[in-house]
Amino acid sequence: MKKSALLSLFVIGLCSTLFAQNQTGWSLPLHEAKFVDESGETIKLAIDPGFDYADLMEGSDKVRFFFNRNHPNFRQARIIDQDSNELVARGKGGFFFGDAKMVFADGSVVNLKKIKNPNGYEIIGPHGPLFKVENQGIKAVSTIDQKEFLTQTFFVFDRIRATQQPPAEVIYVYASSTLGK
Repeated sequence: MKKSALLSLFVIGLCSTLFAQNQTGWSLPLHEAKFVDESGETIKLAIDPGFDYADLMEGSDKVRFFFNRNHPNFRQARIIDQDSNELVARGKGGFFFGDAKMVFADGSVVNLKKIKNPNGYEIIGPHGPLFKVENQGIKAVSTIDQKEFLTQTFFVFDRIRATQQPPAEVIYVYASSTLGK
């Protein structure tokens, strides 16, 4: 009797683990920010709960925004195409000396300038304001081309990262995984 009960529990456990492994993929629950572009299309920016990266899904294109080696410095800004794992753009320079720019893989450059005010700041691109924070909130600014849009979206991700805190569960998992190294 004990052997048959133990055997049946073993078979049920084995079947449940076999069928649990059959799912094709897994994903993390992500925060979502939605944009509406000039044509009225909704674009989603999915942000990691630990604010380490953000994925922009525009039609069939998917790009990832993050800071290289998780250093929140503009020189470490990276934009990667998720399908091909190719570098789309990277940050170069800094705002302190006024030589910040987003350098794209095709060689084009978006020069940036930061103007601070008491309740926010403004990022100026080559064709005018690119990103604006007024009264501690993000204000909508229109862009001219895809490169300016990607640069603006990176600053949206950076602002969300700067103003939000990851939940306690994310901090606990990250701290416990790094303590063992």
